[in-house]
Amino acid sequence: MSATRWGYAASDRCVEVGFVQVEQGASGMKIRLIAIWDQWRNGFWFVPTLCCLVAVALGIVLPSLDAELKVQDIDGLKWLETTAASARTVLSTLAGVLVTVGGVVMSSTMVTLSLTTSQYGPRLLRNFIQNNITQLTIGIFLGVSLYCMLVLRAVEEPNGTVFVPHLSVATAVAGAGVAVAFLVYFIHYVVSAIQTQNVIWSVADELSDAIEALYPQSSSAEGVAKREPDRDPASEPVRRAVGDLRSRVEGYLQAVDLEGLLEAARERDVCFRLTTQPGRFVIRATAICVLERYTEDGNCPDEMRAELEAQLNRHLIVGRYRTPRQDIKCAILELVEVAVRALSPGINDPRTAIECVDQLGAAMNHLISRDSQPAEIRDRQGVVRIVRVPLHVDEVLDTAFQQIRQYGASSVSVTIRLVETLQSIAPEAVRSGHVQAIRRQAEMLTRSAERNLAEENDLADVRVRLMNLQRILNEHESAAKAAHEG
Repeated sequence: MSATRWGYAASDRCVEVGFVQVEQGASGMKIRLIAIWDQWRNGFWFVPTLCCLVAVALGIVLPSLDAELKVQDIDGLKWLETTAASARTVLSTLAGVLVTVGGVVMSSTMVTLSLTTSQYGPRLLRNFIQNNITQLTIGIFLGVSLYCMLVLRAVEEPNGTVFVPHLSVATAVAGAGVAVAFLVYFIHYVVSAIQTQNVIWSVADELSDAIEALYPQSSSAEGVAKREPDRDPASEPVRRAVGDLRSRVEGYLQAVDLEGLLEAARERDVCFRLTTQPGRFVIRATAICVLERYTEDGNCPDEMRAELEAQLNRHLIVGRYRTPRQDIKCAILELVEVAVRALSPGINDPRTAIECVDQLGAAMNHLISRDSQPAEIRDRQGVVRIVRVPLHVDEVLDTAFQQIRQYGASSVSVTIRLVETLQSIAPEAVRSGHVQAIRRQAEMLTRSAERNLAEENDLADVRVRLMNLQRILNEHESAAKAAHEG
C-alpha cells in the first residue's frame, strides 16, 4: 500500500478535561514509534521473531559458556554431564519434534481464527491476534527448535575433537519442558477463547477500559465548578476562521494526540476546530479541521497554514481499521455484531444476543454515570486551543441498541431485555439529555413492539415494562425540574 494513502501517528496520553494543565507534547518521532509498536503488536510475526532471535543468541552464547565453565569439572553441576551420542540424539529429536508440534499449534490457530470469523465476524479477529499466548507458544516452539539445531552443530568441533556442551543440552531439555507447559496452556486458552461467553466478556472488558480512559470520573456540581470556573463569553478572546486544514492520508481516524496538538496550537497562538472524530473515515485531501486565529484581520499566510496542516496530520492516527483507542463505538459495534449474527435466521440464538445486550447495558450505565467529554480543550492560561466533536449519549445509545432492536424486532425475549436494560440505566440518568436519549429509545421500542409482536400476551409483557420505564423517566424529570426551581 502506498505511503501517501496510509499515515500513522499515535500517542498513549491524552488531555481529557476541559480546563487542563498539560505537559510538553509528544514529539513526532515518539508518535511514529508508538504507531509502529501498535502495528507490530497486532501482527502475527513479531513475538515469534523475538523468540527466534533470543534462541539464536542463546545457541551461540551458551556453547561458548560451556567451553569456559567445563561443567564436568564442577562438583555441583556434574549431574548435567552427558555423552556426545546422547546429546546428539536429544538435540536432534527435540529439534524435529518441536518444529512438528509448532506446525500443529499454527494449524490450531488457523482453525480458531476461521471459527471466529464465521461465528462472530472478521472484526473480532483483532482480539485473538493481539493475545500474546498464541504468539508466545508458537515463538517458544520455533525458538527452542532453532536453539537445538544451533547447539547440535557445537557437539563436535571442526578439528574432530569431541566437545559436549552439557549446560547447553540441559537448557534445551528445560526449554522443551517449557514448550510442553505452554502447549497445555495454549490448548486451554483455545478451548476457552472460542466460547461465546468469553468472547463477549473480552470485548466488554475492552469497552469498559475505553470508557474508563476516555471519560472523566463523575463529580459533584461543586467539583465541576471548581475545575471549570464560570467564564464570561464577552471576556473570551475572539477567534476567526482562516481556512480549512486537510487530511494528507486516508483511512479510519483511530485517535488524536491531543497533547501534541495542544502544544502546537499554543506555540502558533491558534485554535484547531476539528470537524471529525475518532472512528470516522477520513478521505485524503478533504477538510478535517477549521483553523482559527486570535487576530483582528483573520488572515493566515499560506506558509503558516501549510505548516499547521502538516503538524495536524502528524498528531493523528489514521489506519485501515477502527480501534477502541479513542473510539468507544468500535468496541460497541463489535458486541452489536455478535448479537446481530446470533439473531440471523441461520443461527437464531437469542440467548447470545441477550448476553450482548446485558454487557452493553453495563457499559451504558458506566458511561452515563461519568462526565461527558468537553468539547473545548484549553491551555494553562485558559485559552481555547482545540474544539473537538463531542460524542453524545443519544448517539452512543443508538449505536448500542439500534441494530439489535431492528434485527430482534420479532424476538420477544430480546425486546423485553432491551426494555429491562433501559430500566437499569435510567436511574443513573441524572442529566436531562440522558433522560431524553433513553426516552427516545423507549419510544422506538414501543413502536417496534406494536408493529412486530402478534401475540397479545407477549405485547402486554412488553407494555408493562415500558410503562415502568416511562414512570422512572418521569420521576427523574420531575425531580430535576423541582431542583432547578428550588
